[in-house]
Amino acid sequence: MLLHRTISLLQALESSFARFYCARLTFTIACVFLGFLCALFMLASLGFLLHIPITPLHLPLAFAISLIPLFLAKSREILLGGGAVVLGGFSLSLTLSALLYDYSWDGRAYHQIGILYLANGWNPVWQKMADIEPLLPYLSHEIWVEHYLKFSEVVASSIVSAFAPIAPSSLDAIELGKALNFIAAFGAFLYSVSVLAKFISPLSAAIISLFASFSPVVGVQIATYYVDGLLSCALLVAFCAIIDREFYRRKLVDSSPSETSSLKRAMFARSSILAGALLAMASIKLTGIAYAGFIGLGYLVYLLWFYPLKESKPIIVLGLITGSLIIACNANPLLTNLANGKHFGYPLLGKEKINIIIGQQPKMFDELNSGTKLLYSLFSRTQNCTAQCTPQLKAPFSHLHDEAPNVDTRIAGFGAYFSGAVLLGALMLVLFRQGFRRKEILGLLLLVAGSFLINPESWWARYVPQMYFLPLLVLGVSYYLCKAPLGSLLRIALLVTITINFTTYAKQFYKQGSHYKQATLARLDSAKTYAQEQTLYIYSNGWEHSFLHKLESAKIPFTRLDSKENPPAPLYVVPSSLGEIYWSIESL
Repeated sequence: MLLHRTISLLQALESSFARFYCARLTFTIACVFLGFLCALFMLASLGFLLHIPITPLHLPLAFAISLIPLFLAKSREILLGGGAVVLGGFSLSLTLSALLYDYSWDGRAYHQIGILYLANGWNPVWQKMADIEPLLPYLSHEIWVEHYLKFSEVVASSIVSAFAPIAPSSLDAIELGKALNFIAAFGAFLYSVSVLAKFISPLSAAIISLFASFSPVVGVQIATYYVDGLLSCALLVAFCAIIDREFYRRKLVDSSPSETSSLKRAMFARSSILAGALLAMASIKLTGIAYAGFIGLGYLVYLLWFYPLKESKPIIVLGLITGSLIIACNANPLLTNLANGKHFGYPLLGKEKINIIIGQQPKMFDELNSGTKLLYSLFSRTQNCTAQCTPQLKAPFSHLHDEAPNVDTRIAGFGAYFSGAVLLGALMLVLFRQGFRRKEILGLLLLVAGSFLINPESWWARYVPQMYFLPLLVLGVSYYLCKAPLGSLLRIALLVTITINFTTYAKQFYKQGSHYKQATLARLDSAKTYAQEQTLYIYSNGWEHSFLHKLESAKIPFTRLDSKENPPAPLYVVPSSLGEIYWSIESL
């Protein structure tokens, strides 16, 4: 009786999921979330070309544009229900961003500095950071801020610019910009569900989509200004858009004349989503340009190889438009670098390139090729191993002490059990190779695998977040192809492995973000008390000017020192700080 009730409950839950996720509501909400990010980026970045800096008006305008899909649905239920979910999603994103402070190195260094400058009127196309005189005390990391791609910083600074005037004094508004990560993850999750539910059960689609949209890279970075989790969401949306577009393209071939118009509109919508994902991907970081090019060209080659030329023409036009937008929206740094006589990818490419890998990878990796490094990283203990240590090989499906990934884990960064998931996925590919040889499935597998294998540093998880999609793709396809008992058994084993791996990192973002926030608030309280009686002296070498901004936001007076040599009062390292930042408070 209990078993019967449990099965009935699961069936009812499945039906509930089906009613929700398979409806147009899911797709529409995903379009709103993803459209908001793209609209906000395009408005701000194209505005730079017209000498228009970021203003508080950018956000409400982008939000209004993103709501268009709700009205195009022409359904009162979708308008009201979708509107409620959208408002709830945006509110939750802002709330989590306020609750969880950025605890990452790069986030608290050049990413926050870039956001601070952009939110205060800096136009990177026409100005240098040094031109913004009121922010000269924060001038640092120019080589990274001025010459790196800025999708994250542009969107985040637009959010900060809109909310800074109304944010409570107890909150440093710069933290609110991290809402873009939550919005991207929500949008990627919903879109992935809407696509996968066309092929497998809605509940299975939701589970796989959760793992894909909240992968280890996303999970540990979502509450920081690191950009690799954002890139992971863009990659997921791009792959899903290709699957979705192919679904409607094949339906169009066998459609009746009465269905043709609606199917063409559906294909156009999916093509637009693919274009937006590729634009975002190529605007987040330099490797994203390579990924966007590989995915776009790979899909085009697939169409040209198997289908008549007319099937490829829309993708060719799409590619030309998207490529033009990538250049225009990223005039800084792509065109400004060229105008200054540098490589478009400076400082990572060209004669003056800076090697950011040497010194950050294990010393033994200096002599290994990219494939060997990838295997070492895949089957080693999860650890943030740099030049001073050697990767520790371990057996798959095992978990050693303290193996949870952090924001920038270098070795085995996808989690302790990911190597086991890869082995199970490979076994399923071999055993059920006949089904996986179908051109649509094989093409997608090659597209995902090829997109990260082109990166010579594929051993570093955050540089290739799409690698995590491979076992998930095999898992999803197995629901569709592998009906035999052995297939079901392996599918369950793979699902359990991925689930256990998920638990090792899922709580990291909240645990670390909330811990750092409490530590920061304690430092600010101590500084406020100290500054009431004595002069608070601060020395910072530039790594954490974000802490200086928090002191100013909290209206805590301090005197900035140009050197830590011969200070007016003894200086001590600020607890939990990055690099060299000192103050005259002996302890908390």
